Amino acid sequence: MLLNLLGIGLPVPIAKAAQLLANGAIAIMLLVVGVQLAEVLVAADLHAVWFAAVVRLLVAPLLAWTTAPLLGLEGSLRDVSILLASLPTGVSAAVWATEFRTEPALVSSIVVITTLLSPVTITGLLLLLR
Repeated sequence: MLLNLLGIGLPVPIAKAAQLLANGAIAIMLLVVGVQLAEVLVAADLHAVWFAAVVRLLVAPLLAWTTAPLLGLEGSLRDVSILLASLPTGVSAAVWATEFRTEPALVSSIVVITTLLSPVTITGLLLLLR
């Protein structure tokens, strides 16, 4: 950060190494989710998974839709805010759950279910926001 403030760029080898590490982060996160899913039983607390999916994909965008005007959001800013609220649970949640041993199998299941269902809910939301 200090180099950036001083207007000094990173040496090319360091910058390339940092970029390679950054590019691999998403692949590593997906690998972690895959490992967690390999251990998930089909009957593993489906009620919690579906509850989380409904909250993430339906309740969150509805809440964003109703609160956006209260926050003074209009036009594209309002639409983008609502759309962001409707996105599926991120892979990083599964990584954190694994790191801190807080129900990683459940969180990984939620990531997968919300990701699989999100094209349907996001398409519907985009049609409503037109």
